[in-house]
Amino acid sequence: GLVLLAAPGYAMDSILLTQLGAQLIPSNIALMYKAESIIKRLKRGESVAESDVPQELVSLFHPVVQPFLISSMRYNPAELIAGVDIPVFVVSGGRDVQVSLANGEALIAAQPKAQHRIFEKMCHVLKDAATSDRIQQIMSEYSNSNYPLTQGLTQSIVEFINEQLEVEVISEGKVTDEKSFREMAEAKFKKAFGDDFDEDKMNKVVDGILSDNKDAVESGDWGKL
Repeated sequence: GLVLLAAPGYAMDSILLTQLGAQLIPSNIALMYKAESIIKRLKRGESVAESDVPQELVSLFHPVVQPFLISSMRYNPAELIAGVDIPVFVVSGGRDVQVSLANGEALIAAQPKAQHRIFEKMCHVLKDAATSDRIQQIMSEYSNSNYPLTQGLTQSIVEFINEQLEVEVISEGKVTDEKSFREMAEAKFKKAFGDDFDEDKMNKVVDGILSDNKDAVESGDWGKL
């Protein structure tokens, strides 16, 4: 499966124009026009000299960042997700000032089979924000590493993974007991996570599945898991 957290649903140039427009219009139209000009050049694959970037925009359009922006602008996330043929879980935050809720909705429109979970108070750094004000978020949620992740976020991801694990493992038709179930789960996790595979975390997920399906486990009916 594929999990997308606060992921863009529109091309990078569109997202940047939306973000900058919210900050610069109507107070600084001239700077907005300059930003639009730079974005158009990047969209064409052109690099922009630092001397051509207003000081207020250097952090966003610094030459070091431009290769990433140029590359990102080549892709339309909605078009890409439309071609995905595996289960997808999209998570959006209602107070995300960088990648708005509309992005998640665009992804779901392009891939209707995907699951969409919205956390109304969550901002872009996956924490609950007290406000949708960008500056306030930067000064608090963005800056304080002690703030916890939005409540329910981790659990929702685990539940999605559990669902896919149950479907994929049982569909292999090779599970006849708990030992083979755990072996199949381990193979799936190692394939999915590679070098980041964590046996303890895998065991917690598998234990959760077995605990939620005690009747099937006790009766040996693994097809009902």
